[in-house]
Amino acid sequence: CVEFTSIFDEDGSGQISRSEFLTFCKFLAVMSVTFVEEQRLDARRARRPALFVRARRACDPRSTR
Repeated sequence: CVEFTSIFDEDGSGQISRSEFLTFCKFLAVMSVTFVEEQRLDARRARRPALFVRARRACDPRSTR
């Protein structure tokens, strides 16, 4: 944890200030939303994998339909 939070210790003081903590919280919020969205997408892919394969091919400019 110390190594990870040191990323947000912008002034190198060894402590997380209020403004650095706010940056840390924003990062965690974005990562949480990203993780949840990725899980939802994975669940959709698992239910209908052929749909995603076709959509990916349709969007691929190298595809030779």
